[in-house]
Amino acid sequence: MVIQKCPIWGVDCSVSNPYGTPDIYLVEGSHRAGGDFEITADAVSEIDGTTEDDDKARITSLLVEQWIKGVDVPRLTGNDVQWAKSRSRLPMLDRAERVLRLLVSRSSYLGDILDFIDPNDRKALALGRDTSGLDTSHFEHALAWSEAINVEELGHITNYLAQRGLIQKGREISNSEGYSVWGTDGLYSCVVDVSGYSLIEEIQTNLDSSQCFVAMWFDDSMDGVYENGIKPAIKEAGFSPYRIDREDFAGKIDDEIVAQIRRSRFLVADATHGEDGARGGVYYEAGFAHGLGLPVIFTCRNDMIDKVHFDTRQFNHIVWENLDDLREQLTNRIGSVLGDGPNIEG
Repeated sequence: MVIQKCPIWGVDCSVSNPYGTPDIYLVEGSHRAGGDFEITADAVSEIDGTTEDDDKARITSLLVEQWIKGVDVPRLTGNDVQWAKSRSRLPMLDRAERVLRLLVSRSSYLGDILDFIDPNDRKALALGRDTSGLDTSHFEHALAWSEAINVEELGHITNYLAQRGLIQKGREISNSEGYSVWGTDGLYSCVVDVSGYSLIEEIQTNLDSSQCFVAMWFDDSMDGVYENGIKPAIKEAGFSPYRIDREDFAGKIDDEIVAQIRRSRFLVADATHGEDGARGGVYYEAGFAHGLGLPVIFTCRNDMIDKVHFDTRQFNHIVWENLDDLREQLTNRIGSVLGDGPNIEG
C-alpha cells in the first residue's frame, strides 16, 4: 500500500514507513489533521472512501483527544475509525474549550497576537493578501481541534469565546468592501485574555486529579448500581470515585459539591430516577462540570432513556441493562475518553 497524502483529509504531507512493518505508517505535517500521527493499514482501509467531512472531523477529533492526554504521536487503528464514525459530534462547550486550549498553547507570551488565515477563503483573498506565503497552520489546527468542518463553524466557536471574555480581537482587518472579517466568517486575529489563561490553568490542574465525581439518584435501590457497576468501573479505569453523600464534611453541601467537582478530573452522571421524576441535582452537577470544561460521561438504565431531559439528549449516553453491562461499558468509555488513570498499577 502506497500513501502519498494525509489518509484523513487528502492534503499534502509526509507519509513514511519507518517501523519496518507494512502495517503502520507515520503521517507528518498534516495540519488539517492537527499534527503528526501513526495510522494502521486497516485504519487506512476504513477511511478509504469516506467523503463526509463530519466523519473526517470526528476521526480527527479522536487524535486531538490523545494529544490532550499527552500522547506525542497518537495511533489510529481500524477500530478507532469505526468508533469515531459512530459517535456523536462533541458538545459545543467541549469544542470551544479545545480551541481555547490550542490558542493558549500557541501564544508565546501574554498579549501575543495570533493570526488565522484560511488560504482557500474568499474573504481572506479579498484582503488583497498573498496567502501562499503566510503561516496557515494556526487556522488548520483550530479546525482540527474544534471538530469544525468549515470556517463558519470555527467562527461561531471563537465568537462564543469572545463573548465570554476569554479571547479578544487582535488586529482590525477589513475586506475590500470595508467589512470586518472577524466574526462568523472566521477568526483572523485574536489575543487570549487573562481570564482565558486562568480557565485553562484550572482545567490543567484537574488533569492531575485522580478523582471522579459521581452524580446520581441517592436511593437505596441504587446502592447496587453504584457498588457493583459505577464504582468498580471507575476504579478499574485507574480513578477514585467520589460520592458526596458518603463523605463527612463541614459547611453547606452545595459549597462542598462545587468544591469537589472543581477537584475532579471528570464526572459520571447517571440519569436513572424513580417515580418522583428526574433528579435536578444530577443535571445541575453535570452542567457545572461542563462549564468548567470537565468531561462528563452520561449513563442511564435502558428503561429510563426515553425520560432523559431534552437538554442532555444530544450527549452520547451509556444505556445499560444490568450491572455487568454498566461496568464494562463505563470502564471502556472512561478509557477511550481519558486514557489510563493515575491509579492503574503498572
